[in-house]
Amino acid sequence: MPLNKWQIEPSRLLDSSASTQQASELTDFINLMMTSVIRQLNCVCRHADDMFSELAAEANMIMLRSSQLTQRVSLLKQYATQLSPADEEEGFIIYLLFHLQLLAIECVNQ
Repeated sequence: MPLNKWQIEPSRLLDSSASTQQASELTDFINLMMTSVIRQLNCVCRHADDMFSELAAEANMIMLRSSQLTQRVSLLKQYATQLSPADEEEGFIIYLLFHLQLLAIECVNQ
């Protein structure tokens, strides 16, 4: 379950004491309310922009890590195809186990 990084709560559009003093007419009241709504939308848009930019950065890091792992697996595949049956099997098994452990450690650490 992801941790909450941002908590967005709506606020009152108009303070009751300030709104009655400032908004003597209906148009003044509507204008004050609309400016408050626009301010809240601006705040929500800034938070959304921050969230999507962080999401894009995390997706980029995942892509980079997966490409590195793909390169390492392809190197292991090349090494396995170049071996002949006459080569020592123990050395090959130790080599593969060592590199698979390195891959597992990298996955856990990142």
